[in-house]
Amino acid sequence: MKETMLRTLIVRIATAALLAAASSLPLAAQSQSFTIGGGRFLLDGKPFRILSGEMHYARIPRAYWRARMEMAKAMGLNTIATYVFWNVHEPEPGVWNFTGNADLPEFLREARQEGLYVILRAGPYSCAEWEFGGFPAWLLADPKMETALRSNDPAFMAPAERWLMRLGQEVAQYQIGRGGPIIAVQMENEYGDFGADQQYLKHLREIFLKAGFTDALLFTHILGEPALAESNCPTTSTPIRIELTPSSVVSLDPGGAVVSQLFDRSLLADIRHNVCDHGHFFASAEAASEWVSEHPDGRVLAVADAFEQSRRDVEKLGWLPQPARTR
Repeated sequence: MKETMLRTLIVRIATAALLAAASSLPLAAQSQSFTIGGGRFLLDGKPFRILSGEMHYARIPRAYWRARMEMAKAMGLNTIATYVFWNVHEPEPGVWNFTGNADLPEFLREARQEGLYVILRAGPYSCAEWEFGGFPAWLLADPKMETALRSNDPAFMAPAERWLMRLGQEVAQYQIGRGGPIIAVQMENEYGDFGADQQYLKHLREIFLKAGFTDALLFTHILGEPALAESNCPTTSTPIRIELTPSSVVSLDPGGAVVSQLFDRSLLADIRHNVCDHGHFFASAEAASEWVSEHPDGRVLAVADAFEQSRRDVEKLGWLPQPARTR
């Protein structure tokens, strides 16, 4: 009995040691491709639907990473998205931290071992309700930062480039084209709410490519002008206003082609009909609150409800999955 228990213990220790050693090794060089074609994502040339949830490694104790990934898989997700907070990894200029809870390479290895793909939201600006949006506080030691942040000013771009080059050194090897789990890399975040400097975005793209982010989908996010429709419902005097902000995911491949346009002005007439029947659709709670204060007799739908009521119209865009048929 004691020999059996001892043998079992030895096997478990040896297995744990092998797993620990394997986690520190580079991933197997079994590369895949992740591209866009025909209005959809393609994994190795086959249609792929991203089912993703946010999991920010810096916010989760390292000991719980794998358990959280297992939960994500149990939910039916195939992808996790994570921000990369600059101030976590460069607490002082030129001082790097990729250990402990900041061990992003290990987080990526564990995701791969759990069979999850990763969307890397690399910044350099993150927002995410994180201190200074992820920027290191030491940037503010330079008085030029009052106007230089998120611009082409060398006062900002020089430290940003240094950081992104180091990030590439740490994690570029984990892109899907090199056998890793990273299918897409997001450059900047919510920049359309901040500015419209195309030269800044172009310069950032050049830095990302220089840093080695060439084997996954490199993208950014911009916001277009809101599409508005105001009128009264045909059958009542209830005022309605439809406010949809066109949200585009823009590929940073050569040409910068628009990958997906979530809202289309041509659908406003159809959506207006649904809003008349079911309530009012706003893209933001703030806008809805302001509108209702001016029109107390107007009705407001929650965004999720409005999507459901307008499902048939929005499906014309081809971005919502068709409901599964039941026998």
